[in-house]
Amino acid sequence: MTRTRLLAPIAAVLISGCGDMRLVDDLPVAVVAESYQGTVEAERAKPPISYALYDGEFPPGLALAEDGTVAGVPMGYGIYEFQVLAIDDNDRWVLATLHLEVGADDGQVYLGPVLEDDELNGICLDGYTDGSGDVHQLMCQPWVRIAGAGMAGQSERPLHAAAFWVGEDGEPEGGLGDDVLLRDLEPLEVAWSFEPGEFLPEAIEADPNSPVDTGVDANGLLTAGESTGPGTVHLDHDRYGAGEFEVLVVPPDFCPAPEGC
Repeated sequence: MTRTRLLAPIAAVLISGCGDMRLVDDLPVAVVAESYQGTVEAERAKPPISYALYDGEFPPGLALAEDGTVAGVPMGYGIYEFQVLAIDDNDRWVLATLHLEVGADDGQVYLGPVLEDDELNGICLDGYTDGSGDVHQLMCQPWVRIAGAGMAGQSERPLHAAAFWVGEDGEPEGGLGDDVLLRDLEPLEVAWSFEPGEFLPEAIEADPNSPVDTGVDANGLLTAGESTGPGTVHLDHDRYGAGEFEVLVVPPDFCPAPEGC
């Protein structure tokens, strides 16, 4: 289990307040999907002290009680920054910025695309059976059509990246199944690249069979070229590490759904 402490115990960043009252920026590290309890502490203050979340981003699944207790089961990921207002028994107050890190067990968090289960693009559809009887799942991945294509006529697809917790089954499913979206990532937070694949299922009759003219830009916009086939989108984030997912660029009239498009 990785529980690296990124923040040393320090006084909180003071925004404003009365006198020398301070908050301590030293909440324990939380772990995704595990019960958590920590306490916000005030220095140079007269009890009882009342605490309230004032502004900023608080980890989903956790709540700050009036007595300073932070508790719950976090379902977010990363380092969260937020402002807490504290008032002591002498009506002195302080408003300060605090931080809370939510980590995860090794292998339980991955970077990937957010798949929309109400769209044909990016859902799992039945595949085909080859001569040996093996079933190939064609569409458990995002996919795009080349310009001028059939139903969707789609040659561009904005990719939405996020950090996910893989859930109890341990399988990354892009937000489907029991995966939990932990944190959306802004496109410019991510370094994107595209690598064309070499294998094309026989069910897709197209030539050439590698999308060498497809690419993804710095905004996460995937643009499909006129060659078709599978490829891999690579993601890299300064804080959350690397990830990848497959993309299938299909020919104009290809329909992967057994019941038709």
